[in-house]
Amino acid sequence: MDALLQYHELTLRALFRAFSSEDISFVYTANDKERTEEMRMSLEDWETFHKAFWLVDKDISQQAVVQSFVWSRMRVINEHSKGGQRKLTGLSFQDFLEAFGLE
Repeated sequence: MDALLQYHELTLRALFRAFSSEDISFVYTANDKERTEEMRMSLEDWETFHKAFWLVDKDISQQAVVQSFVWSRMRVINEHSKGGQRKLTGLSFQDFLEAFGLE
């Protein structure tokens, strides 16, 4: 699985960036890989991604889409901090890969 994800990493990063609606102007760094690491994908973005590619069907239910998002989010120590809220309510690129793999 690791080799497959590495082979498609550029495409997966592009999809992640394209479907993440978060304004990344405040997390901009010199290269795309670092920028992608700082972005977060919301549940709405995650659902939009699935709808765009018709991934919700008889094999993957809407409930499974939401469940994979919830199970893949970063756990945080302080849920009330600004950074903690960002991590709790969105997927990082690594979380995105994990959620995608859960389906």
